[in-house]
Amino acid sequence: MFKTLTITFETLTITKAPSGRFIFVGRVHESLCNKFFETIADAKVAAIDCMMETGETFPVVVSANE
Repeated sequence: MFKTLTITFETLTITKAPSGRFIFVGRVHESLCNKFFETIADAKVAAIDCMMETGETFPVVVSANE
């Protein structure tokens, strides 16, 4: 018998990596893990796509470093 695990994402944080690209940090959905984005706008679009995929909405925060 399989158990269903539901994970709720409270907030996603976008920060700039040393490479200059943008990444999500903290607890993130698997579709956003280990992905780098050239612009903040690209990262925000990925977050919206993730919300549509999971059927959840959650705040997206840009790190103070930006």
